[in-house]
Amino acid sequence: MLRGAVVFILIVSLSCALWWSARMNAERQIKVSAELTADYASSQVALWLSDRAGVSAHLATLIGTQDTFDEADFRSNARRIAGVVSGFQAINWIDTDGVIRIVVPANGNEAALGYELLRHPRDDIRSALAKAMKQGKTSRTLGTVQLLQGGQGFAVYTPAYDSHHELQGVVNSVFRLDALKDACLSEIATEQFAVTLAEDDGTVVIGDSLDPTRPPPFMSERTVNVVDRPWHIYIAPTLRLRKQYFSAASPAILVAGLVGGGALAWIQLLLARREEELEESRKRFIDLFENSSVPMINWQQPQDADHIDIAEANRAAAQLTGYTTDQLRGRLSRLFDAHPLDWDRVKALVTNLPKNETPVSIGRVNLVRRDGQSRLIEMTVKLANIGHDTSEVRATMVDVTEQVRIEAQLRQNQKMDAIGKLAGGIAHDFNNLIQSISMAADLLRDYLSREPEQAKLVDEIHFATDRAAGLVNQLLTFGRKSEVNLELLDFNAVINQSTSFLSRLIGENIELVTDLAQDVPGVRADRSQLDQILVNLCVNARDAMPGGGRIEISTRTVHFDEQDLADKPWAHTGSFVCLCVHDEGHGIDPALIDKIFEPFFSTKPMDQGSGLGLANVYGIVHNHGGMVNVTSVPGDGAVFEIYIPVAEEVGATTVPSSTERTDATSRAASVLVVEDDESVRGFTVRVLEHSGYVTHVAEDGLAALDLLEGGLMPDVIVSDVVMPKMGGFEMYHEIGKRGMQLRFIFTSGYSVDDVPLSIREDPHVRLLPKPYRREELLAAIPQLLTVPITAP
Repeated sequence: MLRGAVVFILIVSLSCALWWSARMNAERQIKVSAELTADYASSQVALWLSDRAGVSAHLATLIGTQDTFDEADFRSNARRIAGVVSGFQAINWIDTDGVIRIVVPANGNEAALGYELLRHPRDDIRSALAKAMKQGKTSRTLGTVQLLQGGQGFAVYTPAYDSHHELQGVVNSVFRLDALKDACLSEIATEQFAVTLAEDDGTVVIGDSLDPTRPPPFMSERTVNVVDRPWHIYIAPTLRLRKQYFSAASPAILVAGLVGGGALAWIQLLLARREEELEESRKRFIDLFENSSVPMINWQQPQDADHIDIAEANRAAAQLTGYTTDQLRGRLSRLFDAHPLDWDRVKALVTNLPKNETPVSIGRVNLVRRDGQSRLIEMTVKLANIGHDTSEVRATMVDVTEQVRIEAQLRQNQKMDAIGKLAGGIAHDFNNLIQSISMAADLLRDYLSREPEQAKLVDEIHFATDRAAGLVNQLLTFGRKSEVNLELLDFNAVINQSTSFLSRLIGENIELVTDLAQDVPGVRADRSQLDQILVNLCVNARDAMPGGGRIEISTRTVHFDEQDLADKPWAHTGSFVCLCVHDEGHGIDPALIDKIFEPFFSTKPMDQGSGLGLANVYGIVHNHGGMVNVTSVPGDGAVFEIYIPVAEEVGATTVPSSTERTDATSRAASVLVVEDDESVRGFTVRVLEHSGYVTHVAEDGLAALDLLEGGLMPDVIVSDVVMPKMGGFEMYHEIGKRGMQLRFIFTSGYSVDDVPLSIREDPHVRLLPKPYRREELLAAIPQLLTVPITAP
């Protein structure tokens, strides 16, 4: 009897021990799963938010390099960022009155334009904007915001100051919560885990509300700093997942122990059954580890830093490194063989990890793949206690190589923009000089009309000014601000018409062949600039083949969608005609590819190249809204791909009817000349008065407004665009605010695309590019006088 009782007690005790062991093991695995998932979620959210907050700060920094806020520059930078970095609902510009003045992109965000945020009904939105404007600190909204565009989201406000440290306004980045959720949390918020993202005060941003006094079992919390206040991410295993893990800890073990109290043979059977269930539980844990999209590796805490051996690696880690998971097991140091300094950083951190399981970021280090390719990764490690006084190091690795490449490309674009602005400023001054010379020559021709021999000298002056204007246009091409005469063109026809000239240009020792796709759609482009692209690329290819060779010019139609951009960070979505120029030359050194489009950069001898050819190609293509891509293998030629957008049909504009006032046709018309350059102003007046017009002059927009307020009502205003105190476009808007409608001729060397749409579509406005001939000005005025205006 005693023996039976002892056996019974032993069996029951063993059953209880098995049940308790299984339960503890299940709890540990659930905790580990929740912590791994929380680490992954926090790293994804932090990376997503920091990248986009950094872009907003960068936009504000660009404004800080300007004397005054440049609307066109802001739109251009915002569009470029929105094309490179995904996730923005809108990038807005808020003026110092708290009014949204610019929205990018405009499509879908019209409701936000003109909204006065300082009158918003929510206190936290007004408070966040006021903090950015008054304290000069980047801030964000609290909780969820009902977006003006519709839907739920949040906004970040970054103050922007000019170069004099005066507040210009606020860069407002708007994000939808569903975009954040889809990008960072969609893989996690499944039937296995409940995800909640909340503010410090418990306000829920994403997910279900939580009771702080009764948190869900095994919940893991992580904190992510979001601009000026944190978000808390809560990851909790669902009931369904907990049931799966605790199936191995079923009370059936106790029942089986009691029922089989006297049957010692059942002990082995129960043990075997429990081992199978534990193995199944372990497989589920391994499945979570293996199927994670984040590369992860584990190793036992080392005694010797030089002998760290990887024990486990998931499939994402294998894909990142190029090894199989089995091949990854072994020395960690081989992944950093080519970068000893990075390996020293890794060793120093992984051997001194804190004991409280706090994740530690190693930062960005270079990892060497099996194929020898280096990848830049962000590595995070932590020390985890897995029981029985045993610890292991768990590491996650995020590949940021493409992100860094995109950032470098963005910096390159900004550098080219800076060079373009410098060139544009120089070109503006030269245009005024050329304009004065050209108009002086026109007046001189009138005086020499009876002296044909001397009049030939005037033709030489005009020839020289035309050449100077061409050089200025090349300078403006760098800044993508040159005047572009757009027309609907057949790219194949342009190439076919140029092949004869190009063949003579490249020489008899080089074969020129074409492979032009059929049914290539039209493009809206400047014919002379397309010719310039072909000439520069063919000359560049010729110089790469001094011993002769073959140049192939081909065309095709391509379309890029969002999926295509994953491996083409230089591209943006849309349909394009692609011009491809392929040579058999010596190729381009990979270290030089990022520099070949910089002005004045050349690998040729001083007397064989100016370094302007490819820089001009870059400026022309971007001026047409296109893209450039270069691939080359040293010793195996180079391929230049030029992408020009497919032309879209543009509807005709209509002119509204009005109360006509055309009395200028029955008398000598009066012209107000608004020009800050004294020489250009003087010659313009002389040309107009010589042709019978009554003239008035003003040195800038403010002086012109004074004349108008004094009662002057000219038939036409001929105005420069860029002037001190008040420019031409600002003067146009001020005249409109005073209820006056006048005719304008704006003279500028900049592209029509830089003219505000409201001015470009006004039938009472003509645009005359500098430098212009006298005949062009005298032809524009009578045409404009036929357009009726509304009487004041």
